Amino acid sequence: MILPTLTYTALPIPAPFDKFAVLIEEDRVCGLILRDAMRRFHDTGKAQRCDFSGSMCYVLHNAENDSVKIGRTGELRKRWRDLENASGVELTPLVVWYTRDSALLEINLHDAFSYARRPRGEWFDAAGVLPSLSTVIAGAEIYIAPRAQPVWMDDEDTAPFPRSDPQAALEAMISNSQSKLDSLFDLVSEGGES
Repeated sequence: MILPTLTYTALPIPAPFDKFAVLIEEDRVCGLILRDAMRRFHDTGKAQRCDFSGSMCYVLHNAENDSVKIGRTGELRKRWRDLENASGVELTPLVVWYTRDSALLEINLHDAFSYARRPRGEWFDAAGVLPSLSTVIAGAEIYIAPRAQPVWMDDEDTAPFPRSDPQAALEAMISNSQSKLDSLFDLVSEGGES
């Protein structure tokens, strides 16, 4: 008897996650980092104008089975590499969320996306999580390094370059994204009930 071969095709990752990892600090988008720059950080430990240590939650994508891991850490690079070594697949950071209380934020994110939770730990169906995150973050076009100066990130460039008026860039980014972020924070604080 010949069994049919099952193939799995992942859905396309929605913007901005198709090109960027999104940085959020407490309740504001604070930056976008190109995937190549994140991969360099993974490989070398070097990150331009960013500090990936401290209390944070993360969303990592597994393209092989179209799932995301929502977790927390104090050291992103180590946790990312440990998860890749344990799973045997390459993972891609989609969101890095700096917060004073990563344990509470992680619980709230898990509750908000409980309908998409997979049976295995802190893994969720990407199709159930990413559209909500992408809708909220859409429109954030400015990279603003946490605890550093705002910079623009060009789609074709792998390195950021300074903008002439960082304060104007910061104000524009906040006004463009704050209402969308409020939707996500409402979702998270309500535990996924809308």
